[in-house]
Amino acid sequence: MEWQAIVLCVQILILAGGYFLFQAAKAELNARAAETPVLGEIKSLQRSVKALVTEIETASTEASDRVAERCAEARALTTELETRLTALRAAAAAPPQPQPQPPTVDARRTAPLRGLKDRLQMPADGRGVAVIQTAQPERAAVQGTRPQDDRKIRIYEMIDRGETAAEIARRTGMSTGEVETLVGLRQRMR
Repeated sequence: MEWQAIVLCVQILILAGGYFLFQAAKAELNARAAETPVLGEIKSLQRSVKALVTEIETASTEASDRVAERCAEARALTTELETRLTALRAAAAAPPQPQPQPPTVDARRTAPLRGLKDRLQMPADGRGVAVIQTAQPERAAVQGTRPQDDRKIRIYEMIDRGETAAEIARRTGMSTGEVETLVGLRQRMR
């Protein structure tokens, strides 16, 4: 309801501005008519004023349509956010689920993984995700990675060298926003 009032005010202001422009043009026409009695020039000015008023009306209609679209988008986003907040609150209020017991593992099958324990970093609380520490964690992926993965690996290496998001964006041809997103993901992974 509030956006409709805003749109109405904008339209009124545009129409008032058009009216004052029209009055100014009309006064100018009267002044010129007193100086030079050329009827063709007066009619030409009248046509341009009418065209200007029509253009202002069209612009105000387009602006009010854009405002209405943005308001609808904002309502949809608000509804989605409220739904997500409700779900998160319900999840936070729910009792914690019991942790499943790890299955027993055959020692012969885990022999190649014995050295891996030294490279694991567990969170302090013993819960969460363990992170494998390698010399180059991004390169530990399987051979035949996608080109996007190779680009991320290069970007992560640049981040490790201390380059700024703007420098990385310039060198890789990505937008600064994309690089900042990858920087944020990189920091969350650590």
